[in-house]
Amino acid sequence: APTVAPTISINLEGLVEPLCEATHPYCYAQCTCYDGYYGSDCSLTESEFNDVVGLRDTLCMNLNSTREMQDIDLDVVTSRATVISDILLDLGSTSDSALTMCTEVLVSMVLESPDLMGNPATVDLVSLALSNVLAKGAALDSTILVDVEEALSSLTIAAQSNLAVGETALAVVTDTVKMNVAVGTSSSLGSQNFTVPQTDF
Repeated sequence: APTVAPTISINLEGLVEPLCEATHPYCYAQCTCYDGYYGSDCSLTESEFNDVVGLRDTLCMNLNSTREMQDIDLDVVTSRATVISDILLDLGSTSDSALTMCTEVLVSMVLESPDLMGNPATVDLVSLALSNVLAKGAALDSTILVDVEEALSSLTIAAQSNLAVGETALAVVTDTVKMNVAVGTSSSLGSQNFTVPQTDF
């Protein structure tokens, strides 16, 4: 028997739209599961879904409880950002408490270790993880939103500190974060045009 009903289109405010074209940057398609099936692709039974949610709760709880006991280096930054990005990839299978705990780990890491955040690979990885938090859209708690904005600002400053004046701008493009990071002089900035980087669509 099929497990997926026709998809619906959701905009960033969480409202249903009649159509979500591939070129539309502010909406996404979402599966509507038949009774008894769960997950972003409706492939999970209720028991399997609860196991996934519970596992993500445990992972975020462990990351949060060990963050102050672990010395931060580039390997730790890479590992944490990768794990958190993967956990938050499907917010439909992530509880609010897991989202809060994993975001706290991510934000604190960015704010407390700015010297490790400047290289392009780290900027991309951390931006992706923060982008997955922002994918919660209008349902995201306002306190978490402020924290993520602060982390993105700190990440931008760290990226700038790793660039030379006039060097090619670092473009960051995710589903919810799009920014150019560059360093220039007051005279060059006055005459230069800046555009927000775009996705392929």
